[in-house]
Amino acid sequence: MEDELLSTFTIEQFDTSQDSVRKILSGYAPTSESENRIYGMKKGLEFIGNPRHTISTETFQNALAQGDVTEKEQALWQFLLTSYGNGQFSTKQLEKDFGNAAYATIRGFVLKFENLGLLRSAKYGNRIKYQIAD
Repeated sequence: MEDELLSTFTIEQFDTSQDSVRKILSGYAPTSESENRIYGMKKGLEFIGNPRHTISTETFQNALAQGDVTEKEQALWQFLLTSYGNGQFSTKQLEKDFGNAAYATIRGFVLKFENLGLLRSAKYGNRIKYQIAD
């Protein structure tokens, strides 16, 4: 998994070190933004690799094959899998972290993917957090 993480971060031009990747893979808690990204990527890969999540993958592939998912939405979905894994996120957080989409695009994405059954939401007061559906 170490090589996959380092390769992905190199491709996406995220500055990180091999020592940081090894530290997170060894179970240490992240201490920087870079290590938080590594941790998110690790959790995302674990999520994708878990056989329990085949329904989500099949649903996404079906939506993609039918043309229901735009290229931007596909990029957002991949970003969610690699950055957040099964952790929660808000639309504002996703907009900030993804960095290449307007808030309206993000909001439309989470609503569409919630309707597809790929995301679920939880309301906390007047805030809504989203998470990849199990």
